Amino acid sequence: MIPSNAFDNVISYEKNSKPTWSLYTDEMTQFVNKRMASLRRAKNSQTLLSCSSQPRFENQECYYDFDPVITECNESNNFGYPTANPCLFLVLSTFPNISNRLSFEK
Repeated sequence: MIPSNAFDNVISYEKNSKPTWSLYTDEMTQFVNKRMASLRRAKNSQTLLSCSSQPRFENQECYYDFDPVITECNESNNFGYPTANPCLFLVLSTFPNISNRLSFEK
């Protein structure tokens, strides 16, 4: 488990020191494995819609395809930590009265 400190929102590691980033990559591997298993179940059940490609009704659950992210951020490249290009996964929770519309700008 990643140690808690006074800077809980700060990720600090040395790229040439595996012990400083392995805690992050170990947790990310667990997160990705759980997420991928959940996505496989969602896709196979056909009860959930893809959030990115199909319109849905308010309060209807959907899933985002994780495959494009995993091609660059994965366990085999240690999620970019050794090259000082770490991947970060943000988990967004559902909160009442908050819109779930996201926009991305390049």
